Amino acid sequence: MKYNFSSDVQERVDSFINNQTDDLSRNKIQKLILDGKVMINGIVNLSKKKKLNEGDVVEIDVNLTPSELKPISGWDKIEIINETEDFIIINKPTGLVVHPGAGNTENTLVNMLIAKYKDLPNSDTDRPGIVHRIDKDTSGVMIIAKTNKFYQNIIVQFENREIEKTYVAILEGNPEKRNGMINLPLGRDTNDRTKQTVTKVKSKEAVSIYHTLQEFEKHSLVEFKILTGRTHQIRVHAQYMGNSVLNDPIYSKKHMAEYKEFGQFLHAKAISFKNLAGEEVVFTTEEPTTFTDVLKNL
Repeated sequence: MKYNFSSDVQERVDSFINNQTDDLSRNKIQKLILDGKVMINGIVNLSKKKKLNEGDVVEIDVNLTPSELKPISGWDKIEIINETEDFIIINKPTGLVVHPGAGNTENTLVNMLIAKYKDLPNSDTDRPGIVHRIDKDTSGVMIIAKTNKFYQNIIVQFENREIEKTYVAILEGNPEKRNGMINLPLGRDTNDRTKQTVTKVKSKEAVSIYHTLQEFEKHSLVEFKILTGRTHQIRVHAQYMGNSVLNDPIYSKKHMAEYKEFGQFLHAKAISFKNLAGEEVVFTTEEPTTFTDVLKNL
């Protein structure tokens, strides 16, 4: 994982990095600096007290090396929807982090993958075989690449927006319009860096199409198709509509205490893409039992 920031203030480099990302603790930042993993304007910086000037470019390399990744068991508990010589399609359970990051370098899907498979594409990084990700507390269908040829091919499909991803969510209340498109740019919330928000400042295009499947007295079941893949996209767009995803720990103030550990009720239902033969393939997966049980009770 690499970060690249352009400074717009005069500030100590360690403080600047801390203000730019919520993924790195202060201790981690200082260790990265001492290990030579922070560059300023292309030159390695070893001083946490280094003062930045406006326009300075700060690059941070926080990739774990393959030797630092610990293989763990658990792959046998992952539901395999389909597997070919080129890819694996899984149903990622809620609660599972996809790849190592600050504070969690061992209990991730990647750690399970390297215990099961050897020589996955991109194996010289801490994301072997990973071409996209799903939030920790979001469940559903995910693609994992097994060959370099497929890895390069599917990355291009993602970049060209040729992948169709369909999600289902239980929302608070009922959307004012049953169906619609949300075309609102997203960026980091300046008041809380763990959040994304609708903003025109340092933001990226984000487009979601939604369709209400079922309405209840205080909730609704809504399908989302996303044309862009921004962090927390559906969760932020749903909040902006006034209908946050049920039990969302970040973007909702209403929580079902008995399902606190489950997280938000958001599920990646289906994904479609072209295989190496140029044929469009579609894979779907059912919602977790907890998700369907709550629907029945609504």
